Amino acid sequence: MLHAAHLAYDSMMRRARETVFWIGMSTEIKQMADTCESCQNLKPANHKETIQQNEVPESPWEKVACDLMELQGRHYLTTVDYYSNLHRG
Repeated sequence: MLHAAHLAYDSMMRRARETVFWIGMSTEIKQMADTCESCQNLKPANHKETIQQNEVPESPWEKVACDLMELQGRHYLTTVDYYSNLHRG
């Protein structure tokens, strides 16, 4: 009955946890979902995110990017100014 709707692993596990339990339940349900063609066709797909163009800044420090990094055991916060990067000679 858990598998009748072909809802893939996550939904079957959610339904199973509400009503039943047996040793190895998670493994068996995962195997059933992974080998069922209908479950594979009906499960949601991760859609690729569309690429967004960055707006070109009009002045320095209008738009910056930051990232954390480690170098030789020391931690740093790096900051990049988009304007200066675009206008190098």
